[in-house]
Amino acid sequence: MAYRFLTDNNCTGLARFVPQCATLRTFRLDQDADDAHIFELACDEALTIITQDDADFTEIMRRAMHTSGRRNCAGEGYGLLIPNSLTRLNFDDVTRRLHFEGAKIDWVDIRIFNLKVSLGKGRDPIVSPLPRCRHCVAESNEDFGLRYKELGLDKIPLV
Repeated sequence: MAYRFLTDNNCTGLARFVPQCATLRTFRLDQDADDAHIFELACDEALTIITQDDADFTEIMRRAMHTSGRRNCAGEGYGLLIPNSLTRLNFDDVTRRLHFEGAKIDWVDIRIFNLKVSLGKGRDPIVSPLPRCRHCVAESNEDFGLRYKELGLDKIPLV
């Protein structure tokens, strides 16, 4: 099975609501694995992380991007999904309601442009940019430059 999502150790129960979702157990990673190891696995496997610890993962992404160079890029991640205490999730409904800066987006956009999706009861998902590595931005611009500009991501300063 091709996986697109990975639940960290505090969101494992949501895996059954998200198609193509893996858990730490899927990759034989210890349930007590720290966020840095989870992030490394997610980067290696190109997975969007489902977590409650967005601040921790954002900081890990920021550190990874500052230590990356064109040849040794550690990656910047493939997006985050923050359920904000939800114990159930209607994935299709969330997918239908995904927007960024007024434009309809999908999970491919989340992955390519490393975006964060925050959920909550009774409201549309809130989508925001995460730290981006300048080398990864340049690479995604080569392949997805038009979409990058359509979403207005070119106007957001790199951290």
